[in-house]
Amino acid sequence: MEVLRLHLSVPTDHKYAINGNVLPDGTFVPAGAGVSWRPIYTGRLTEIWRPDALEFKPEHFLHQKEPS
Repeated sequence: MEVLRLHLSVPTDHKYAINGNVLPDGTFVPAGAGVSWRPIYTGRLTEIWRPDALEFKPEHFLHQKEPS
């Protein structure tokens, strides 16, 4: 999982709203609008992964339960 945190197979994602919707942060997205985001940046945020976010550290996920 640590490899995918730093080197995602899909670094950018795009979606289009069929109906109007509200994002978790409260932003309204009207029907027909496109939304793009870059999950590759989430894996590099120091606010989430500490100042060493760019370092490869498999221990980030060592104590996480495997899905069953």
